[in-house]
Amino acid sequence: MKTKLLCVIPLLLAAACSPQIAPTLVLPAPTPSTTATRAATPPPVVALSAPAIQQRISLVDLPGAGRDPSAIAVLGDRVYVANSTTQNVAVLQNDHVVKFIPVGKDPTALAVDPGQKRVYVSNSSDKTISLIANDQVALTTSVGAAARALLFFENRLFVGLDSQDGILVLDPATLQTQARVTIPNSFTIISLAGDAVHHRLYANLYEKTAVIDSTTLRVSTILPLKDSYETLAANPQNDSVLLSVYDASSRTQSLVAFDPLSGSARARAKIGGDPRGAVVSADGARVYVANSYTNDVTVIDPRTMTVLATIPVGLDPTALALDESARRLYVANANSDNVSVVDAASNQVVAAVPLAMLPTALLANENAGRVYVASASTDSVFVLEGARVVKEIPVGHHPIDLSRDETSNRLFVANSADRTLTIIDESNFSVRATPPITQFVTTVAVDAPRARVFVNDVVLDLNTLAPIGKLIVHGNTIDSNIAPNFVRVNPGNQRIYALGWNGTPGSNSRTVIYSVDGGTLQQRARLAYAGNTSALAIDPATNRLYVAGTHPLAYTNGFAAFDENDQPVFAMSLPAPTTGMVYNPQTHHLFLAHAETFQREDGPPTTPADNIIQILDTHSFGEVARLNLDSPGKMTRLGSTIYVANTADGSLTLIQDVSVPTPPAPTPTVTPSPYPTFPPASLPPVRAATPTAPPPICKIPTASLAAQVWTPAIAARLGCPTETQRAAQFAVQPFERGTLFYRDDEKRIYVLFADKTWAAFDDTWNASLPVDACPSVTVGAGLTKPQRGFGKVWCEQSSVRVKLGAATAPEHGLYPALTQRFERGQLFASELPSLVFVLSAEGRWE
Repeated sequence: MKTKLLCVIPLLLAAACSPQIAPTLVLPAPTPSTTATRAATPPPVVALSAPAIQQRISLVDLPGAGRDPSAIAVLGDRVYVANSTTQNVAVLQNDHVVKFIPVGKDPTALAVDPGQKRVYVSNSSDKTISLIANDQVALTTSVGAAARALLFFENRLFVGLDSQDGILVLDPATLQTQARVTIPNSFTIISLAGDAVHHRLYANLYEKTAVIDSTTLRVSTILPLKDSYETLAANPQNDSVLLSVYDASSRTQSLVAFDPLSGSARARAKIGGDPRGAVVSADGARVYVANSYTNDVTVIDPRTMTVLATIPVGLDPTALALDESARRLYVANANSDNVSVVDAASNQVVAAVPLAMLPTALLANENAGRVYVASASTDSVFVLEGARVVKEIPVGHHPIDLSRDETSNRLFVANSADRTLTIIDESNFSVRATPPITQFVTTVAVDAPRARVFVNDVVLDLNTLAPIGKLIVHGNTIDSNIAPNFVRVNPGNQRIYALGWNGTPGSNSRTVIYSVDGGTLQQRARLAYAGNTSALAIDPATNRLYVAGTHPLAYTNGFAAFDENDQPVFAMSLPAPTTGMVYNPQTHHLFLAHAETFQREDGPPTTPADNIIQILDTHSFGEVARLNLDSPGKMTRLGSTIYVANTADGSLTLIQDVSVPTPPAPTPTVTPSPYPTFPPASLPPVRAATPTAPPPICKIPTASLAAQVWTPAIAARLGCPTETQRAAQFAVQPFERGTLFYRDDEKRIYVLFADKTWAAFDDTWNASLPVDACPSVTVGAGLTKPQRGFGKVWCEQSSVRVKLGAATAPEHGLYPALTQRFERGQLFASELPSLVFVLSAEGRWE
């Protein structure tokens, strides 16, 4: 996964006010797709004795895969895109990828020499520069440090280093160093821009910009520009340098035109969130800024600094390139794995060029015998019948979720980048689109019996698509009102399942499941699952909910089943992270897609069982089979055929499911045991409590400090030890409604609240910081205000401060204490050996 893991559900999206939605816009029906059938005739059906992989199909043929595009450049009739995760450069021609060129590790910047038709690539992780000629790497040289910025300017190649060494000047033919530009008090060069008219080179640093005479290579001046960061462009036509500046008071970004000599601001224009790349047209009439947070491009007239247009593009646009002759703007969208092609005359996106296929959601229409695949990299939905692609339907930017209204025969598509819904009439594939709905759109769920649609925290009328309410859930901490980022509806028990943040900051932050009453939209419960939820499925016959996820600290993976009353009935460990899940009621089989295992360096040893489909029988939760499958992701079911998206190449694999004898039940790892086996005809929910499971058999013995608190319940909650008992240095400070502990070996602060919940934070205080982190905050008479590390957490985390109150005594430490880590928590002793604290991964302590 890119360094940004291709998660099934985002970990955290903030709530936002939703604008009133105007009437929907009716768009013309798409023309018939020219997408050819990608698969051969299905093989003859043969009798199977177990579920088996049948065939693999492609949605779109590509010469390779390019993921996480980070830089883009135009050379002649070709566009070059550096893809940092896949370590290659994509070559685009006529809006198609024609080739991938392997380069070094983490290519992050590009520059082109139009005269000699050369492309230069900075490979950050190898600290090298590569020269591409005739679409192949001709030369690679080491520059001794990672380079974040490249610029071909005045027949020289300038390399901005991510170190104190400033800028290297290389010979563009040999990549030999010709000179070095040293910038005082610099530790990284973020971006470079050139003004050939005034012979100036601009280097963007943190909150300052160096102005360099490009003839003498001497620094003319350094402009102190507070709250400026990455965006940099030069406009020779009016002798200005353009930089983005953040205004903390209004929480807005502006592109500001500065005088390059005095540093005074001449004019400004409001732009989108977290701006990155910028480009100025040759005539100085247009400047384009890629806004990575708001997923759009701002178009500005730099002569008047007025905003001319805002163009929605893909997810996380980071880099721009302008083809002056074709009047086209190319936008590299890092998290959509594609390039948006913009007509510069109309400011409209005319194409989305996939660098790699990115299926983000699958959904079946059993009555029509179809499967729909949302493809974020093509901004479209593919329609499959069996193993054939029969149509491709253009939708909004970065489609991310699908839902159907069976009564009206409509397919709803949630588009994350432009924050809209696309509604597809399944009878003729005509489409219409809504205006933007809310700040973040990551899910859509139709509740047909109550004629409503859930789009994150917004509730829409199913027929008019007008907003009629809000879906807000509440986390662990005070005033933690959470906008869900994934919603599913179970009409069988009138239940809404909403995924979102648990409201706890620090290491106890989780993505959890909220159970919501479908009639009142009132929260019923937060389901007791310790990890970050990554996949779920609903059994419509029993109203059970199946859940999988990964613990963010222990890196363990788990499965849990809940009954219709939100009570846990079964849990067990899983072999790897789960990226997709689907239930087949015909066989009572639950399919889990397990992706690559990520293991913490200091974590417990594991035996990875990734790149598999694990099939469980929901009568016994015994394992039916494991099928080897590369990079499995999202899934859906059509009859007894399971469609699985491949997250590496975007292909689909078809698995044929069949009924088999019920396998024996496994030993539950957390929840009640034994679990009854039900006959195939019915699977009623478990209502009666059952005996607590016996403690697991562990390879590492439990520490002696646990003796006074150890119970079977604690053993079940914590799991097995991952280390032997050892001593660590602690500090402690009591508060009105809890206690703070500092653990020196890991530099972390643990907050134990009086309500038996806990949180943890990194200790970021150092001697250069003030002892009192919030001098304006006072405490009552007889109380103590925490200082240094404790004080920094207390001051910066307002929810912690409110819940904890003031300190009742000064900080005390350091003192030695015994401690031991477990699969799902830890133990440690206080200064008095008679006190032992048990911290479980569920966020509770005792």
